Formats: sequence, structure tokens, C-alpha cells
Amino acid sequence: MSQPAKALAVSRAGRHDYPDAVELLFLEATLLYEQGALAGAEERLLHLLGMPPDRALTAGDTGRQGYKARQLLAQVYRGQRRFSEAEAQWRSIIEQQPRFVPAWRELSELYLTQGRLPELEELAGALAQVNKLEASHLRARAHEARNMLATARPGLDRKAESPT
Repeated sequence: MSQPAKALAVSRAGRHDYPDAVELLFLEATLLYEQGALAGAEERLLHLLGMPPDRALTAGDTGRQGYKARQLLAQVYRGQRRFSEAEAQWRSIIEQQPRFVPAWRELSELYLTQGRLPELEELAGALAQVNKLEASHLRARAHEARNMLATARPGLDRKAESPT
């Protein structure tokens, strides 16, 4: 309710009595992420993902100890500029929950920003098996990126050839 500091304090107090409560760990990681405390968020998420499912005290969303925790961890890694670790998390999500579109989108954005267009097209092909509309969108973005690169390349080549 727009009181993140108070929410964080309540979560921490609850974790004092229930240190492995999935809902509290996930909430705390989310609040820390939103406040820019990436190392703290990472610590909570790794703890959460490392817990055996049978030890988890939860009656809620099982994704919070799986693909949703991985999604948040990938965003933490992206924020820390640990791109290969973010990529590994998104790939793991896609393998476990292929219908979870946000992971596909985040991974495609990573490939786009890194200019990894062949991998982006491969990703679009795999996504087409799950969601044809999203795959079409991905292919359009890859096509746009290729055209922008082709348009920019002659100017870049001339700059590279000219003496400085």
C-alpha cells in the first residue's frame, strides 16, 4: 500500500519466526529489488531456490519457489550487468514453464541489445511452438534490427576506414 519500508519490516519480522516461509522470502526479495538492493534480493532468491520443496512453508503460489523466483533473479542479474547469469535463468524458466511469456521476452531483449540476431531467430522458432503471435513479434523485431544494422553499416565502415 505504497509503504515499502514498512512492508519490508513486517516481512523481516515474519521471517524471524518462519525463516523459510516462501511467501515472505519472495515478498522480501521483491521489495529489495524494487528498492535497488540487488545483493539482498539475490540472497533471498538464492535461499528460496535452494530450499527443498518439502521444507517450504507455503500454501500459496508454487511458482514463487520456481519460475517466478528465477524471473526475479534474472532481473536482479540484469540489473547487476551479469548478463550470462540472467540468460541462464531465463533459459531455465523457458525449459520448465514454456508458456511463461515474460521469460521469452526478456531473453529476446537481451539478444537484441547484444546484437545476437541468429540466437534471437532461433528463439523465435522455438517460441512458435508455444505462442505463434509472440514468435511473430520476435521475428519482426529481429528483422527490424537487421535492417537498422544494414543501414548503419556503410557509415560505420567509412568511419572505420578514415584516418583519425
